[in-house]
Amino acid sequence: MDRELLDNKRISERDDKFKPQDDQALCKESKEDKEKEKNLVAVLSTTIGHYFPEFNKWLKEISDPREQEAIDFTRETQIWTGIILFLTKRGARKKISDEMRTKEFCENLKTLSAQANLERVAHGDAVNYAYMRFKEEEFELLLVKMMRRLLRVRALEKYRLLGKYYTIAIDATGVYSFNYKHCEQCLMREDKKGNKKWYHLKLQASLVTWDGLCLPMASEWIENEAKFSKQDCEIKAFYRLIEKLRRLYRQLPMCILLDGLYAGEPNLKR
Repeated sequence: MDRELLDNKRISERDDKFKPQDDQALCKESKEDKEKEKNLVAVLSTTIGHYFPEFNKWLKEISDPREQEAIDFTRETQIWTGIILFLTKRGARKKISDEMRTKEFCENLKTLSAQANLERVAHGDAVNYAYMRFKEEEFELLLVKMMRRLLRVRALEKYRLLGKYYTIAIDATGVYSFNYKHCEQCLMREDKKGNKKWYHLKLQASLVTWDGLCLPMASEWIENEAKFSKQDCEIKAFYRLIEKLRRLYRQLPMCILLDGLYAGEPNLKR
């Protein structure tokens, strides 16, 4: 469903409006920027190597429907490009073309993705093309593998409540909103003046800690079915998410953190 939402037209409308001058170098970076990027790669490489030594192997297991003989960038490279775009808070995929297609970044990307023949960084549209074709559920499974790894090596032991329970916060978050009906799965809200808003929500479960960590464990879309008599809601999604957590993290002692919306007997019995 979310791949339909992220169509090229709407993304381009939200892209940064930056327009370089004719004599302005798009890929010009200061020594400070290069040093920060170098440090980021060092930290990423060390962290991934220590906690997730099989990370690139997991990325390779994600299905890639692109024509393999016709591509220049592996799925690992494209995924890593998106990760760094997010971590460096560049905001829009247009920034890949404007700021990330440098020789230094290419070398760093080669180190992280292990694509030995990488000679350049993909255009932002090529990265988007790849992500649009990856399956959302496989990325959620990637997060599950990472979380299971942290639990298995006892990296989160000191965060257990009463020395036993992991604290899991569950809450809904808005993802997209429209002034028109985007698809059959859209939720719809109408205010007192008759103005309608269509939107998509997601219910997220994350392991939270007292020192500020928030590690995603699983999520569930709050969306309508093709035919429905009553809209989907956060409570219904909560029932589905709880079952998913039990399936993905069997026998994991959890203390669920909820807001007042869930303060009812049916929810507590779950």
